[in-house]
Amino acid sequence: MKYLVLLTTGLMMALATSCKTYNGLILSIEPSATPPTSESVPFHVVFMNTGDSTLSVLKPVMGRDLVIHVFDENNNELTLSTSKSEYSDIYWGDTPKPRKEYTKIKSGEIWKSESFDLFIDTYPSFRLVPDQTVRMEAIYSLKGKEFEINTTFDIPAHDTEIKPEYISGDEALALATQNLIKIGFAEDAINELKITVQCINGTYRVTYSHPNPPPRVRGRFSFTVKIDPISDEILQGYFH
Repeated sequence: MKYLVLLTTGLMMALATSCKTYNGLILSIEPSATPPTSESVPFHVVFMNTGDSTLSVLKPVMGRDLVIHVFDENNNELTLSTSKSEYSDIYWGDTPKPRKEYTKIKSGEIWKSESFDLFIDTYPSFRLVPDQTVRMEAIYSLKGKEFEINTTFDIPAHDTEIKPEYISGDEALALATQNLIKIGFAEDAINELKITVQCINGTYRVTYSHPNPPPRVRGRFSFTVKIDPISDEILQGYFH
């Protein structure tokens, strides 16, 4: 049996009013203190006990007790969380599966889960494109009951501001190219690539791509270097 639990929570705008279920337990979705970006939407599941007695609540594990589905404005599913079937009480290799943990919430108290992130905890994250409105359906399971939370919110557009304290795009390009040469890329080969420099959400991304990738061939023909615009530190390099 599913219980529809909906609350208005700041950045995330709910679709309807809330209702009480399971001895006064109310669930909602709340943005984390860290502001959302076009590449990160952190949030908590909030548990409110409006009943008269203390409740024992299962701490949600993404994909087991908490299942997330994200839909676009046309109700097409974009992403979903890890499958429930991937979690169990058995061990896989040397990594133990998450154990079930409970927390007690006294009457009138509120408890928040750990922070989750749509871009980390759902797949495939590339469908969560910037500057779009999405609807999140979160289903939390507790003692054989399911609580369904629906909320809509906007994924912000890319922040492309280059602040005065940032290094320039040319300096970021020079650092990225020096890094590639240092790890073994030939300078002549780099000069033949198509190069783009972007500053997105406070990070430079210098991308080197093959100008004419072979058609119908699966392969990685682009390499991106991410740079901290204040410390000049190389943060990450990856093929895609």
